[in-house]
Amino acid sequence: AICDLPSRLRSARAAWTADELDPAEWLFPLSKAERATIVDAFAGTATEPISDKIAAFADLMAPKLRTWRRELSTANGTGVVVVRGVPVEALTETQAETFFATLGRLLGGLPGAQNDAGDLIGHVRNVGDADAAITRQYKTSVAIDYHCDLADVVGLMCLEEARSGGTSRVASTVTAYLALDEADAEAFATRSDFVLDTRGSGGVPWVAVPAARYADGVLRTFWHSVYFRSWRRLRSNIRPRRDAGYFRLLDAYDAALRRPGAALEMTFRRGDIQLLNNHLVVHARDAFQDDDDDDPVVAGINATHAQRDASSTAPRQKKRHLLRLWLSLDDDYDDIGQSLVSLTGLRARASRAASLAQLVLAFAAGKFRARLAGIHHISDVAPLADRGTPPHWSSRSQVAQES
Repeated sequence: AICDLPSRLRSARAAWTADELDPAEWLFPLSKAERATIVDAFAGTATEPISDKIAAFADLMAPKLRTWRRELSTANGTGVVVVRGVPVEALTETQAETFFATLGRLLGGLPGAQNDAGDLIGHVRNVGDADAAITRQYKTSVAIDYHCDLADVVGLMCLEEARSGGTSRVASTVTAYLALDEADAEAFATRSDFVLDTRGSGGVPWVAVPAARYADGVLRTFWHSVYFRSWRRLRSNIRPRRDAGYFRLLDAYDAALRRPGAALEMTFRRGDIQLLNNHLVVHARDAFQDDDDDDPVVAGINATHAQRDASSTAPRQKKRHLLRLWLSLDDDYDDIGQSLVSLTGLRARASRAASLAQLVLAFAAGKFRARLAGIHHISDVAPLADRGTPPHWSSRSQVAQES
């Protein structure tokens, strides 16, 4: 029963505050050997055979991969993993994309399209000239309120930091639910008419979604503080109607998320990866400021990681640039003790074929981007568990929408 939820959720690992989480549960610095293995496996040329090197990387990382997958589990994880120290300075942008996509597959994740263009790897950066009413916020430098993404897990990898600002905050949606009073908790867990502004993605102006569902002892949530409100900009003939109670509930839940001490805070460093379970946590960011392209101090310095020579000693232009990955996880992947599948023999060939087929299925609604030409390498790597049929895609994967 909904009224019994609080007593059953308080002991869940997903019900945390920042003060209660031990950094050892969520922060994982890479060792010198791990960093060297990443460079060895992914910094080669596109034509260089690297399957054996990726296999070596996977073998070395296996214990941490299992730990990370456990922490990202909806059933018994905290929903938060931060990996520190990926040697992005030694990788081109395409190599960094290939590494990030491979990491997602090793975690048992299937990448999903993130927008109408069908991008499997997104680029989170300020593109300028944004209309705040219709532009998806990840293309701007504005502050983004608490939200989740349309996938089981969102991954963000930092290629370049901002000059200032951009602090990331992560909060437990389970803890926020437990902070609601009884009436609001009942409404939050049972209403299915929360209005999500799509900002044009998917060919529809808005969709009605539930904010929470409880099953098998787990509270799964979906929340977007801005897009649950911004649909009011729509024309009256297509705008839905909601009563004052709807907006009061939005305010109550936002207030629960913003309670002092509730959120983990981090500033992205170059080489950081943040992995979040969208069913258990939400994330937000502060506004940020990049180096001005017209600033004479940085004039003439290449803006993108791909154009920079990794060995260059020239000052870097501080323009915040994150890679983004949306992953759909296999629901059956809970046996963390399973070993990595070997990359040799018949089993390997079958696994590689299955991996490639699943990528094709995941991308059927979009277009393969030339930018991802190097992603074929991930078909040479089997996930941590055998994957038979493609996982079921939830409704959040059907409308590609993010902050």
